[in-house]
Amino acid sequence: MKKMKLKKYLIILLSLMLIVTAFAGCTSSGPGSSEPAGSQTESANNSSSDATASDTALKPGDEEFTVGCSIITLSLPYYADMKDAFESQCKERGWNYISTEPGQDVEKTLNDCADLIHKGVDALVIASWYGDSMGEVYELATAAGIPIFFIDTGGMGPDDPYVSHVIADDKKVGYASAVWCADYFKKLGKDKINFISLSTSTTVGTDRMDGFYEGLEAAGMDGKELNIHNFETREDSMQFVEDSLTAFKDLDLVFSIGDISMLGAYDATAAAGRNEVKIFGTGDADEQKKLVDEGTNLIGYSVLDPVLEVSLTLGCVQDHFDGKEVPKLINYYPPL
Repeated sequence: MKKMKLKKYLIILLSLMLIVTAFAGCTSSGPGSSEPAGSQTESANNSSSDATASDTALKPGDEEFTVGCSIITLSLPYYADMKDAFESQCKERGWNYISTEPGQDVEKTLNDCADLIHKGVDALVIASWYGDSMGEVYELATAAGIPIFFIDTGGMGPDDPYVSHVIADDKKVGYASAVWCADYFKKLGKDKINFISLSTSTTVGTDRMDGFYEGLEAAGMDGKELNIHNFETREDSMQFVEDSLTAFKDLDLVFSIGDISMLGAYDATAAAGRNEVKIFGTGDADEQKKLVDEGTNLIGYSVLDPVLEVSLTLGCVQDHFDGKEVPKLINYYPPL
């Protein structure tokens, strides 16, 4: 197990090492594979999916075996890294692949998934924000005998017909971030902070914010949220923070659930010369790393691991077609 650790200038690392176990869950075809330590799983050894591989279907190892993948956006570094990992790991396994990007649009997400099913992919991987809108995709995939595998997607029901879902425990991500921030400000002699939040209306955003509130309380930090904004771009995040800097002179922290919003917050504080306002969030963009290493007011961030998530998911694809038991939920998080 690789535990969460702080890098130079206070970075939280949320990625986990793969550990070889006897558990017959999702495994990679390469060396050193298994589910991550500190994870929770729910068995899919029930009829969790009607879309199971048949004896006549193409299987991993067949020359024309193809995996389709819909990734919600490539404008965020996390998802861009996920796409790169998906394509490179499919190549390593000798699998064909098709990847699509709906640009954060729910209708295009559904249309892209339907198109991949109509093209006859053998397995469908979905990384989306719209898991509660997949009814038609389930119907099409089930009718075609195509199994579905989710990555970091919220909103699905436990009985929905998909095979597996790999996701960070977003509530624990928010919780761990709050505990770390509370410790940071306590070392500065503060037991009360005023903060604003950059979030989204998705399940991911809601869970991370709920975890953050709970973490502040558990850490004994009196946190007052002055405002919250559902961001879409770096630019609108910057504008919101600029307005907040004008409205709130006693602001201590900007907490962000994403990397582009975190960078927008930095742009705003840098332009206003408000370096006393600290920024913390979730993401793994190279620009964030540079700002932390330079000792700016971007004091740290939580890092999710899209490469690990892809590895676990493609391991689930392999195991599913091998007829092995596959956990329906792989929920990884940093031990506290």
